[in-house]
Amino acid sequence: MIRLFLSITLLAAAAITTANAITASSVTFEFTGTCTRDCTGTATASLTLLDTYVPGTTDTTNGDFVSFSYSSSFFPSFTIDSASLSSMSVDIPASLPAAANVDIESGGYEFNTSTNGSWYLEILPPDQGINGQWSSAVPEPTMPSLMCLGLAAMLLKRKWRGSPVRKFLGGC
Repeated sequence: MIRLFLSITLLAAAAITTANAITASSVTFEFTGTCTRDCTGTATASLTLLDTYVPGTTDTTNGDFVSFSYSSSFFPSFTIDSASLSSMSVDIPASLPAAANVDIESGGYEFNTSTNGSWYLEILPPDQGINGQWSSAVPEPTMPSLMCLGLAAMLLKRKWRGSPVRKFLGGC
């Protein structure tokens, strides 16, 4: 039983290490703001940066940028990827949710938020609003990690079937 447990632990650790080495880690920040001009309700955006970005610092290098997407009731959804980014300036506080200084530009689009909660999407006609807040998204587990957990559960269930404890409990 101890050998099985150690084998499963080592397998899970190897899978997690491999998953982290294969994919570049990133962090996603979610934006919501109340529309006051042109759009109605709530506008939303997602900003994905490499995990080398340190919240609480200003980053004006495009190297940390992965993608940005925006959506409102008035303006259809759009996404900016790293290839189409013109410039960025990001200063998201370490303590979230909070308003933040963020400026993302690409082609004819400019999305800007400030620490007083005001925000706009500069395009004709522009979306504008108040109460802009950034928050951090919960990271999703990687596929290899989930596969290891499933494999470990199957192995433990198989081992449980012949366990004397199971027989003592009446075969549950």
